[in-house]
Amino acid sequence: MPGLVESAAFLVIGLQVGVSFTRDTLRVIGRALPLALAIMAALVLACAGLGAVLAGVTGASALDGYLATTPGGLYAVLATARDAGADTTFVLAVQVLRLFVMLFSAPLIARWLRRSRPS
Repeated sequence: MPGLVESAAFLVIGLQVGVSFTRDTLRVIGRALPLALAIMAALVLACAGLGAVLAGVTGASALDGYLATTPGGLYAVLATARDAGADTTFVLAVQVLRLFVMLFSAPLIARWLRRSRPS
């Protein structure tokens, strides 16, 4: 893909994310910030651990393993992988696998939680 087209695509993605914030959104985020920071720190550590296991099992680099297990928007993860010089094909493959696992397992988990909840 030509570099100019790729840069323009990432610019559009960044604008899409940036313009979605409002003052009300920022207020809600500010109130939730302490808990959100703690959860993010735990998530980063968990992803680093899973990424290390994945890298060890597959022979990929630690960066590839971390980015492959990082939750979040696929576009943002791919942009980060590309800019960091990571193996974007590997990262994309694991991210798509993660997406399919979540799509197929979420309804099963929801049903299980609904049944296990006391009435």
